[in-house]
Amino acid sequence: MFDPSADTAVRALRRWGAAIASSSALVGLAMLATPMARAAGADAPIDPLPTMGPLRSASDFQAVDLTDSALPQTETASAAPWREDDNACVADGLALPASQCRHPDAHTPRTEWHALTVHRGDTLSALFHRLDLPAASLAHVMQLGGHTKALRRLHPGDRLRLRTTSDHRLDTLRYSLGPIRTLVVQRDDDSLSAHIEKAPVDHRLALASGRIHHSLYRAATRAGLASRQIAQLARIFRWHINFSRELRPGDRFRVVYRQPFVGDHPLQPGRIVAVRLQVDGKTHRAFWFQPDDGHGGAYYDARGRNLAQGILRAPLHYKYISSGFSYHRLNPVTHVVEPHYGVDYAARIGTPVHAAANGRVHCAHRVRGYGRLVVINSFGHYQTYYAHLHRYAKGLHEGEWVHQGQLIGYVGESGETTGPHLHFGIRKDRRWVNPRTASIPSGPPVPHNRLAAFHQHIQPLLADLRTEPGQLRLAGREPNGTYTDGATTE
Repeated sequence: MFDPSADTAVRALRRWGAAIASSSALVGLAMLATPMARAAGADAPIDPLPTMGPLRSASDFQAVDLTDSALPQTETASAAPWREDDNACVADGLALPASQCRHPDAHTPRTEWHALTVHRGDTLSALFHRLDLPAASLAHVMQLGGHTKALRRLHPGDRLRLRTTSDHRLDTLRYSLGPIRTLVVQRDDDSLSAHIEKAPVDHRLALASGRIHHSLYRAATRAGLASRQIAQLARIFRWHINFSRELRPGDRFRVVYRQPFVGDHPLQPGRIVAVRLQVDGKTHRAFWFQPDDGHGGAYYDARGRNLAQGILRAPLHYKYISSGFSYHRLNPVTHVVEPHYGVDYAARIGTPVHAAANGRVHCAHRVRGYGRLVVINSFGHYQTYYAHLHRYAKGLHEGEWVHQGQLIGYVGESGETTGPHLHFGIRKDRRWVNPRTASIPSGPPVPHNRLAAFHQHIQPLLADLRTEPGQLRLAGREPNGTYTDGATTE
């Protein structure tokens, strides 16, 4: 049955829907027309729109917080589209008072940090491309020069941390140059700058000890010493102990050394500061001390006597002594009994030969019988001879000043020889002396006015040599990050 009241209600609903649709369409046309009229510079007002009520002003809207703290902090955070009027602005289609407007150039939001790992074939350009950074940012970084040159030589496994701005510009770059130094490239307004950050270094004293069964190297390695520390230990006593011939099973050692840390991360072990070595029932001790208020330094015994001697008795690692110093020796080449003013150290061809003392090179050329010969003048009274060399060290020349331990040549068999060896001789005041037994000048002892400071310095080290291995104590801090282990300098 037809219901007149129902039909009337349906018609009313249709008229009401049409009115709403018409109003929405007109409002949309107005929003399109307004910017077009402004762009064209039209002064004539736009035709008024039939509205269902007055439009709300910007002041009627609830204020919205658009600061960084209100934005979601993600790696893709970006500034909102903006448009500015005389007294208001629109952000994301929302009208705001002028007091709430913020130009993006006034404070550019930053994204989260990006951690990037360098893969094979990667360059800084490829890493910038991953983050959609423009080529201009890359060029700006490389133009800084100086420390940023390290960025030209990235290696697989290197890690960089970058932060970009919302408009895809570089804000900060951090690149580790090692356990202590970090390259930092940072934005300041429209410019970039680079500097090096250095982490503070704590130094602790560590103890290692052991018993020798087969060799010092194997025993020291088991005790936790690094190869460079073992070599340093051998250098400390090189004037007093022949490590290749005098060590016996059962000999013991205790070593106190500096162990640097950055936070809880240990760095490469540093200098040996105290050592006790028992060889064939005899105890040898050495302590590192710097008499000149932190400058220079040497190893001394407990009485302050310098362990270093002015001339090494054997300037190479040798297998055995094939012929000793003698005034009456049968020459194996000429078969004539004659003096042998030196010691022949048998070694492989190419074994490095080092300067036995500081001095100036007097001779570096071939001499009959000696073959390739080097002669060094030292201390005004001494000359050291190195004969039968295979070749000279690169760049060695007569008149050059050399330091004790500096490479000067290699073992050979030039001249009159029956096999590869180094003939080593010493002349004192133009007289030949036996390198194995001659009195050799020692380094200067601790100055008398520094003896009290020296004894005060070694007291805790003597106690450390009696403690259990593994115990550490704080030795000092270098707040500026300066770190020199000194393990290879004496």
